[in-house]
Amino acid sequence: MGTVKKIKINQLISEWPNGAVFTASWLKNHGYSYELLKKYRTSGWVFQIGNGAVARAGDEVTWAGGLYAIQKQLGMTVHAGAKTAFELQGYGHYVPMRKGYSVYLFGQQGEFLPTWFLKYKWDVKFQFLRTNLFGKYPKIGLLEKKMGAYSIQVSSPERAIMEFLYLVNNEGSFEEAYLLMQGLATLRSSLIQD
Repeated sequence: MGTVKKIKINQLISEWPNGAVFTASWLKNHGYSYELLKKYRTSGWVFQIGNGAVARAGDEVTWAGGLYAIQKQLGMTVHAGAKTAFELQGYGHYVPMRKGYSVYLFGQQGEFLPTWFLKYKWDVKFQFLRTNLFGKYPKIGLLEKKMGAYSIQVSSPERAIMEFLYLVNNEGSFEEAYLLMQGLATLRSSLIQD
């Protein structure tokens, strides 16, 4: 019995992407009971980042590792958008940085960020917007952004500028939008039209 448990923890640890968060519900659905997770925590293999989520011991988890769990394990449409998508894709020099860095996350109406994600002490502040901005096509203009050993969904530049314009007067200004547009010479017109 002990050998089987060692094999399970070895398999889990070897497949765990650096910096990623795993949800307890996803692990349970993949053969790791809550009791087994508790043993892994007391043994020092994983640490709890909140009720229902764990990270591998020794890993430095980031907000992107938490977003990975939200997207890939919980199946939510939450993604990095607007200014954050630009920064992740190298357009950050067109975004005037303000004091107190914020990460912009977008989700559908009715979606809520998990409590473990909200309560964890990330090194950023979050602006979470629930909107049906893209109607029946909530995934249009999303792309996979590699974040080391895993990837997360972020808005393409075409979608990110639309999200940014949605924020104008609340979180952004027309001047910032103008600066961003100057740096986006290669937008795909067909995606903009969609």
